Amino acid sequence: MTTVGYGSYMPETVPGKVTILLLMLFGTLFVWSYMGFLVTGLIAPEMNSLEKEIHDVEHELENLRLGKK
Repeated sequence: MTTVGYGSYMPETVPGKVTILLLMLFGTLFVWSYMGFLVTGLIAPEMNSLEKEIHDVEHELENLRLGKK
């Protein structure tokens, strides 16, 4: 969508140029958001396990500070 090729088809009017600019912008944003959702889906399970592990360590440290086992 953002490539022009050899220039066979180019907008010549201002509304056409604005339309193409918006299409390129929204097309690029769509790809970025899709990749963000994909990466989040791949990393989220790993992050959840790390957050649980951090919570467990914090809880254990708090128990040690209070003198509990």
